[in-house]
Amino acid sequence: MATVAGIAATACSAAGKAVDVPDLAGLRTADPRSGLIRLSEVGRAGLFRWQAGDYRTAIASDPLGGRYIAARSTSASLGAWVRQGNLLTPEMFGATPIQQDHSKQLCALFDQIGPGIRIELNGRYILARGITIARKSNFRITGTGSIVMRSGTPVTYDHGMLFFVECSDFELATLTCDANRVARIPREVPAHSLTFQSCRRFRCIGVRSVNAVCDGFILFSATPERFDTHCRDFQFIDCVADNCFRQGCSVIQGHAGVFRGGAFSNTNGTAPAAGIDLESDAGAPNGSISDIMVDRVRFIGNQGFGLLVSTVSRPRDIVATDCVFDDNRRGAISWGSARGHIIRPRISGFGPDAERGAIDIPAGDGWRTDEPIKIETPKFTRVTTPRADTPLIYVHAAAYAPAVITQMTADACGGIAGLNRDGSHLSAAVVLASLGRVDGAISVSGRACTVADNRVDRFFGSAIIVTGSDATVEANTLTEPRFNDINGTIRILASGAKVVNNIIKAKQAMVGIRVAGPIRLLGGNRITGFGRSVAAVATESGS
Repeated sequence: MATVAGIAATACSAAGKAVDVPDLAGLRTADPRSGLIRLSEVGRAGLFRWQAGDYRTAIASDPLGGRYIAARSTSASLGAWVRQGNLLTPEMFGATPIQQDHSKQLCALFDQIGPGIRIELNGRYILARGITIARKSNFRITGTGSIVMRSGTPVTYDHGMLFFVECSDFELATLTCDANRVARIPREVPAHSLTFQSCRRFRCIGVRSVNAVCDGFILFSATPERFDTHCRDFQFIDCVADNCFRQGCSVIQGHAGVFRGGAFSNTNGTAPAAGIDLESDAGAPNGSISDIMVDRVRFIGNQGFGLLVSTVSRPRDIVATDCVFDDNRRGAISWGSARGHIIRPRISGFGPDAERGAIDIPAGDGWRTDEPIKIETPKFTRVTTPRADTPLIYVHAAAYAPAVITQMTADACGGIAGLNRDGSHLSAAVVLASLGRVDGAISVSGRACTVADNRVDRFFGSAIIVTGSDATVEANTLTEPRFNDINGTIRILASGAKVVNNIIKAKQAMVGIRVAGPIRLLGGNRITGFGRSVAAVATESGS
């Protein structure tokens, strides 16, 4: 048998001269002294160099011979044929288009992931079991192909698709993962398509997760009490989740993340059924989700909310900018963040099946802050619900923070806003409230709330009803009521209100402003077309 030194010396002398072999069998029988072999077998083609050293472990970990090939004439303890370059494909491990199950080849391929490795998937590969990639770093998985779960594969813990555990500094790009929901039985078990457990500094670019039997993407930690195990520093750029069973994407624990572009659509099956759900499990430490940016993402046709931010564990510093929400059944956004902003959302297709507000700020866990949630320039179109209890924006009395809503526009609606949290504001809105059938397009029950500089046309009955104390109703323009009675266009039912400088216009209406409690200031209002400008049953300072 050849010695290590002799083989190495001869191989070095032949370093620049590749010998052609037609197939894997030819490579196995090639003389190591050839140094460099060009394999021409379809799929497996590539350059192999003889590398001296102990390759027994490497060859054992690559039983399909995609990267390391043992020579028949020389012990693996002395050396092996090693594929040159960092690019690996399933075909290099024996995958062919006619196979009905590529699980063995895909598992062998992913076992080779390591620093600098690039995996390229350009075919259609059928998978019958989940693949775990654990504690790897500095790799890339890309390609224009797809991984499809085999029909009839059980929906259980070990039958998700790709499961990344404690990996870092990696990238997935332009790959499609199809869980084949139509040919399986979806249910709420951890058989998610793409799972990231305790991963850091990674990004998905143009990745598509479709037909998931549970979640399309999920990020979590198995030890949520330890912040150092949470997913962190991640990006989802132009990714797609479509027709998933429970969520398009779940973030259970996550920090410093970005979702930019892409679409999360048509989640249907079991609650919450959101496009993206930022939601820790009960009992997780406060702040388990923080510093998440959702930018220019489209949320379309989800059974639940488009974007759901749960109140559990007080998520903070969540920002949504320039997102589009079309036809999400429960509503566009449920916003349980303790701190954050919603900037320029475009919301279309808000209907009578909604849970409550198109933008809904729910009750928290009892903790409160006065730092407001800013909702800037929301635009609503194709609103079809006339219900006052499903307003465009709803702020619960027990929400973590008040809401400051500015520059809202809507071409038609019933309810406009429910300001139930103390200190909330609605200003500079321009709304055609032509669908309403009951009073209270703007309802104010929180203390010290402000409704100012808004224009509301074609409303029904009382456009603004105030039941919270110390409210300010100022410089609003209210015109063309479709119905008006003795209750007034502005109705004040609580003490301490300031009602000033409003413009109210109608034709042959009954009452402009009705005050039914001690008022702080009433004056400067311009009221035309009413039989009675102000109807007051309590002390007032002017009309």
